[in-house]
Amino acid sequence: MAYRHHKKAKTIMSNRNLFLAGVLSFALTFAASVTSTYAWFEVSEHAKVSQLDFSIHDEADFEIGLKNNNDGYDYYHEVNDEILESHFARYQPNSTLHDLSSNYQSLWLNEETNPETDFPVLRRSYADKEKPHQIYVAQTGYYQFEFFLKANRDMYLFLDPESCYAKPLHDLNVATAEAFHKSITAEDLDNIVHACRVSFYSSRGFTIWEPNTDVGSTTVFGGVLDLNGDGYYDDNNGKEVVYGEYADDAPLVYDEAYDVDTPAYNENHTAFKASHRAGIAPFNLAKSEAAGLSFAHETTYTLQELSLPDGVGQYDPSTMHPLLALSAGVPTRLVVTIYLEGWDLDMVDNIGEGHFTLGLGFKGLVQPLID
Repeated sequence: MAYRHHKKAKTIMSNRNLFLAGVLSFALTFAASVTSTYAWFEVSEHAKVSQLDFSIHDEADFEIGLKNNNDGYDYYHEVNDEILESHFARYQPNSTLHDLSSNYQSLWLNEETNPETDFPVLRRSYADKEKPHQIYVAQTGYYQFEFFLKANRDMYLFLDPESCYAKPLHDLNVATAEAFHKSITAEDLDNIVHACRVSFYSSRGFTIWEPNTDVGSTTVFGGVLDLNGDGYYDDNNGKEVVYGEYADDAPLVYDEAYDVDTPAYNENHTAFKASHRAGIAPFNLAKSEAAGLSFAHETTYTLQELSLPDGVGQYDPSTMHPLLALSAGVPTRLVVTIYLEGWDLDMVDNIGEGHFTLGLGFKGLVQPLID
């Protein structure tokens, strides 16, 4: 199925204690557009969901609950687009997916957050270079689903490495590149998978899975950017603008302005890689950090870190990162959010019409809960 920028005990596990709990698959395509837009936080056309399935492979052990209009839950072993549309008013197959960001998490994820009712919040484009670390809540451009999972036995829920993936649809990307672009290749469009993120929120906390990496993300939520696509880092009042999540009183150190554009203007610029405009004081990151500037960073997990290790039949809280702990017969809330991370360095213009496929699968480790 199709879809479209962070990683003990040696026991023998019986087949009864480990089962594939569910598979969530998205069919997403990117609309080809003759008019190219400039990415980061400015991409107009992105992935579109054309099919979503959430299915249970062991009906005796597991059910998926969706809220109904009677303050209860409707339970399913398979959830498709039609069912999702009947339960989620905002869900529309083929709606667009924009590049957003999970930054400013502390504004929603704090001591006042209720994991039984609240939802993760994503942020959209910077709108005012005079307020470079003020960013606004995204209302559209991502997919978010509230599930209530119920099992008939106590278990811990992990990602299933056999069912989780984000893969480029290379043939479609070849066709897109050939039809609409001379400078963008199918390989460029394939890189769309590296900006993809999937987050999971429950009473166990907030976890972001970053596909296609063996090392958790060190993506920085801040820096200089060229958001208008003119080839130069944005400036204001004679200095380069420093966007991102950092303290209002953080020290920003600048060097003397260059006499000429440095480096010379290049048509291959991106939002992250541009020229310093002559006459504008360039931002010095190293000196600023030495003076005390600190940007927020993204924290993601790899598939390996979120999966149940092979050959392990006993939960070890020191080495394992389950998404949920399911008490027998108790509906347990899990919010799944799919988006593109705007601060990921792969989130540049030449991936904006890429096609890819995303799959999510889960495994349950059946045992009495210990935490």
